[in-house]
Amino acid sequence: MGFDKICKAIARKHGFKYNLNSILSRLLYTRILYPSSKLSSFALSSRFIEKPDFSLEDIYRSLSIINEESDYIQSTLYRNSLKISKRKTGVIYYDCTNYFFELEQADGLKQYGASKENRPLPIVQMGFLWTVMVFLLPSVSIPEIPMNKQQWFLWKKAC
Repeated sequence: MGFDKICKAIARKHGFKYNLNSILSRLLYTRILYPSSKLSSFALSSRFIEKPDFSLEDIYRSLSIINEESDYIQSTLYRNSLKISKRKTGVIYYDCTNYFFELEQADGLKQYGASKENRPLPIVQMGFLWTVMVFLLPSVSIPEIPMNKQQWFLWKKAC
């Protein structure tokens, strides 16, 4: 999938020294095997065959970079995955999840909106599109509700 090349390009751009590929790989593995916090993921990653070559602080430092480079990471992984398997996009499945923030007021993407939980908190909705072969397509977060048309156009632009 070219994860290592993606991480090296990001490291060159931002000039940090920690191993982003190792961090992202461990976060991915622990998310699949033992969904938990970053702190727990760091502790659990020491159980893997390859021991972590980074610190917990490196994980926390990397989060803002990962966020900033999210579109690049997703689009590059998507393009690289097309070399492995073609997509059957005749049927697309949609899922939406909500992220709530315990804030006094809305801020940026975090806006008040409707949710099935009826929480009176700022919310960010994340839309996920899946193919029949269970390939995740690039995801987008949308501040407006309802959002289906807008989200579709942003997703198409991301691809």
